[in-house]
Amino acid sequence: TTFFDEDGELKRHKYNNFLRSIFGNIDTREETVDSIKKRLSKIFEEADEMMEDGRKSLSISGEEMSQAVIIIKDYAELVKIACKANGQKERFEARRKIEFMWQIYKSKYNPRFVFSKRDAKLVRERLEGPKDGVKIDPSAPFKILCFTDNPDGIEIVGESEMGDRLSASQEDIAVHLISAKFAGTDCCILPMDETHEDVGNKYIGRKSLKSIVMKKIRKRIKMDAIHDLLRTTFVAKTREDLLKIQQYLEDNYFGFATTLKRENRYGEFVAVETIDVADNKSKSDEYKALRYVAEIPISSETKKEIYIVPVEIRILLEEDLAKERSNYHDASHKNYERRRDREFMERMLPVEIYPHLYEEKTDPKDIFRKKQYKLKTA
Repeated sequence: TTFFDEDGELKRHKYNNFLRSIFGNIDTREETVDSIKKRLSKIFEEADEMMEDGRKSLSISGEEMSQAVIIIKDYAELVKIACKANGQKERFEARRKIEFMWQIYKSKYNPRFVFSKRDAKLVRERLEGPKDGVKIDPSAPFKILCFTDNPDGIEIVGESEMGDRLSASQEDIAVHLISAKFAGTDCCILPMDETHEDVGNKYIGRKSLKSIVMKKIRKRIKMDAIHDLLRTTFVAKTREDLLKIQQYLEDNYFGFATTLKRENRYGEFVAVETIDVADNKSKSDEYKALRYVAEIPISSETKKEIYIVPVEIRILLEEDLAKERSNYHDASHKNYERRRDREFMERMLPVEIYPHLYEEKTDPKDIFRKKQYKLKTA
């Protein structure tokens, strides 16, 4: 690369110019190279943390990662290792870390992510605006969905029944829900504030930076292809209530040209209509929900401009939310995350570089019985 001479020595002036031109803040002309390096160093740390989380999730030995690469947080040093290191594995890991840094950088400073908190507020206003839109009493307490969880299944119970254990493996789980009225129907909305302190204002969730970056790497897509950056979940007690909410959304928010995805997992088979939305192979076949990804027009904070943002809206029954929050059910978010982490780590630890981490497997659903290499997990 241009900031090394023929002997592999760093040309400091050219390297500093590179950092300023690519990573510098154009509104701060006096920003020092040291401050740019510190910013990049933090992003490299985030990359290392995400790799470490994936490794621990699947119980992969830490010895598989090159310590010489892990400790380095400088762009130029990693480029040098990627080009000059003797070992193929070390060169690959340096290149992977650089690419990982770029994925985080381009996501973290993407305007959709930067302004997602503001957009979430405006989407909430859009849902609450109509006379029969979302109505919430901020002073009302949370509704508590209680269920017992064990490897043999789940059972929704009342709060008074919590603690009546039938087996040593049984767990009691309580899910906080916001009581609401929508489309003239009593329902609940899943709060996005895990502290459960803000009942009325936190039901439009924002996808985390980690989740965005992992999805981009797993599916080899760009930021524009991520349509669930903002999302919300309606929870219905009965199928009749679910259908009422679905019909209202179909009539008022999901026009033909604005809907990017319709996914119905409550029929005899999964019906998916999609426009440029990546398939999610980590999702369980037992996962149940109505799921839409639609472009919703919102007004800017000045109310002078209108722009559209993609929003994921799910509707599901209480029993299926319980399955999602279970520690054991195949459709649980916990098991989804494990499958997602495995898919992610198979991208980051390719079989060509780490053959000893893989085993041959055959998908029982594949009629051709084609052999596949899968990452070994604990």
